[in-house]
Amino acid sequence: MKSKALISVLLISLAFSATVWAKTDQTLDRIREAIKEKGAKWEAAETWVSRLSPEEKQKLLGDRPREYTPVETMKPSSGVTLPDSFDWRSNEGINWTTSIKNQTTCGNCWAYASCGALEVVVRLALNEPELNIDLSELYLTSCTGRGCELGWDQSSTLQFIKLRGVPDQGCFPGYLPPQPCSDTCATKYLRSIFIENWYYDGFGGIVEPPDVEVIKDRIVNYGPVTVHFEVFEDFDYYHSGVYEHVWGESRGWHAVSMVGWNDQDSGWICKNSWGSGWGDDGWFRIRMMRARVHIDEEAWHMTVDPASIPRITVTAPGGGENWLVGTSQSVGWLSPYLSGWLRVEYSTDNGSAWSTVIDSTFDDGSFTWVGIPNSPSKECLVRISDAGDGDPWDLGDSSFSIIPLGDVNCDAGLGLADVVYLINYVFKSASEPCIPEAGNVNCDWMLDTADIVFLINYLFRGGPEPEC
Repeated sequence: MKSKALISVLLISLAFSATVWAKTDQTLDRIREAIKEKGAKWEAAETWVSRLSPEEKQKLLGDRPREYTPVETMKPSSGVTLPDSFDWRSNEGINWTTSIKNQTTCGNCWAYASCGALEVVVRLALNEPELNIDLSELYLTSCTGRGCELGWDQSSTLQFIKLRGVPDQGCFPGYLPPQPCSDTCATKYLRSIFIENWYYDGFGGIVEPPDVEVIKDRIVNYGPVTVHFEVFEDFDYYHSGVYEHVWGESRGWHAVSMVGWNDQDSGWICKNSWGSGWGDDGWFRIRMMRARVHIDEEAWHMTVDPASIPRITVTAPGGGENWLVGTSQSVGWLSPYLSGWLRVEYSTDNGSAWSTVIDSTFDDGSFTWVGIPNSPSKECLVRISDAGDGDPWDLGDSSFSIIPLGDVNCDAGLGLADVVYLINYVFKSASEPCIPEAGNVNCDWMLDTADIVFLINYLFRGGPEPEC
């Protein structure tokens, strides 16, 4: 009997799935026909979002327009001549944006839109496009009390970040359903990003048409802006091109960040929070002013104070140093907004792989590295990071060298040049080796003719290798 029951359940499930897939195929066909009829310039395809049930799709939307009165409007533009195209993903060859994320079926798009824009604004403020920054959207979801169901508007979200900040993922990694705000790490305020100020530009739709030049001005001069728009059924099927609404009913409002534009195809460039498996690797373009979804009627931008951003700055080694194997050297850093325990690591291949110097040392700005390891290399780096989760972190500005004993001319190799260098030093008053001990090839801590004899024997007569 149990087998028959299981078979019945399986058959019902297969029939239901077939019905859903057939309906999805029919909807996709209708959208493609509508795109063709209206001459729209985008392509529709099946996506993980289009396969969701209506109830699940609704959970992806969480923007609530105009719940908070905007504190300031800044419509005048800077007067700077704006280019025909602009994209923070490739501005003069540099990608300032952070990775695409997936809100799954939690209606907290407002948090992802704000964090996605703020992460870029922080990188711009510090002029560090590769800064490791990953803010916790789930912290906002939990600690604002909005959760996955209530949704929120952009003004309220930005005001919350201005007053209370938002920490990194390591401080509140979270998982669904949202966990209590009390789960935030103890050093939250030392690890949080605070907005210095935020501004609102609204254009009033039909009464006052969108001013795309103002939005462009904000993107160029302040970084990505946050926007919201009305989502229709056809948007679930977006694959590529410049989207505009052509088919289906409204499903609600959604918030995203906008990073650029291209006048050639009249498209805004936006970052979504539906994962990299949706749209154009998680991104989408949408038609300016004529998308029929109100996306360019309101925009929010923000500023941050670089001095208030929690970070670590490695000060030593800064690059170019020659550290002798076996010696003790000082590693230094600045971390004015952190307090706790840090990890020290080093790499001998310019950052491809890392080895631990010490797992945890108190954040007092320096650490004495005792006994530099015998790994002669000219491509060494030091990395300092939070001992708990590795975030935030920083590297030295450029590589330094680890020098083996006996390498008197600091080229990280024992050769005839070392003999010549040492002869010149001992007998002709040439400059001393870059580190005095580096020329002490026979380990008696004195540079003299015995070192020359030792080095000649080592190079030409099979003598013992320096070991001290």
